[in-house]
Amino acid sequence: MPLSLSERLAVTQELAQQYRRATKRERSALITQLQTLCGYNRSYAGRVWRAASAHRGRPKRRSPKPGRSRKPTYGPAAKQALVQCWAILNFPTGKRLQPFLTELVAQLEHHGELTVDPATRGQLLATSAASIDRFLAPERRRLEVKGRHGTKPGTLLKHQIPVPTWAEWDDATQPGFLEIDLVSHDGGAARGDFAWTLDMVDILTGWTETAAVPNKARKWVLEALNAHRSQFPFPLRGLDSDNGSEFINHHLDMIILKDDSLKTVWAEAEGLRKLDEIGKFRRQHRWGNRDQSFWWINGIEYEFKLNGQGGRIDVHLVVCEETWTDGKGEEHTSRWSWISNQPLTQDNVIERCNLVGRSRWQIESNILVLKH
Repeated sequence: MPLSLSERLAVTQELAQQYRRATKRERSALITQLQTLCGYNRSYAGRVWRAASAHRGRPKRRSPKPGRSRKPTYGPAAKQALVQCWAILNFPTGKRLQPFLTELVAQLEHHGELTVDPATRGQLLATSAASIDRFLAPERRRLEVKGRHGTKPGTLLKHQIPVPTWAEWDDATQPGFLEIDLVSHDGGAARGDFAWTLDMVDILTGWTETAAVPNKARKWVLEALNAHRSQFPFPLRGLDSDNGSEFINHHLDMIILKDDSLKTVWAEAEGLRKLDEIGKFRRQHRWGNRDQSFWWINGIEYEFKLNGQGGRIDVHLVVCEETWTDGKGEEHTSRWSWISNQPLTQDNVIERCNLVGRSRWQIESNILVLKH
């Protein structure tokens, strides 16, 4: 069985004194013995013995010779002046800054913006582009803008949006599928209130609409979406946003449910509806010139997949059927349905459908796909 490294070192140290006192013939025999014990070749075994004999133990590494000392070429004053010139020209790279240093320093000195002695000026003008980048690297790191991403991790609400998509978002073959996002104008300091821009871009055509909002409050996002919907020359078919709270929140959680979506939910809702003989989950309401009839089912178990993982949640389905007569005396009907993130009751069904749900419906009129 071969010896370990520590065992080979112990053998070498134990026989080192014998090697130092041995004759040439005896040293040859000791080298042969070391070859047998440690598995070294003869040349390496001899080198180990000589090193052990010289240092009385494990060979020591030779410390490197100290390099030739040299005074710094550029002093602190030249580096400070370089930082000032760099900031005045809006932080260019070394290759862009270096050709203009001569003219820039002369103009700054002429107008009293920079005061340096001749030696410092000579160092500053002699700085190469590579040295400029090296000297300015700490300043670049110090001035890096932190936290440019304005979207914070969402809550579990985003897992309560199980509406499936029927088309690949990136393979849109007709206009109307929008990417929406908010862009902050915080100047690098994301504190307090500052303006935001809501960007709405059609994936297929590139048609872009922008709207300024005072902050990320969901009220302003809803108003901007409603105001700019009509600016697009085609009907909207889908909205794609990130998981920011401005897009996924309790004002946007009355998810429109089409008749051909979530068929298992519809089937269970229709079955449970037949059991409501006393009308506990139904309500009639007059809203303006419309007669409304609501019915809802809470706690429908729904299984879904999110990011490749299965899950199960309880969803709450509500349907609003309306009839009204227009100014010409013609009668009209409509039927709306939503999935709510909160259970429906006799007390909240009208508010959630007519205020929250209708606001959502105005945004998503003619929208077939909702993707988050």
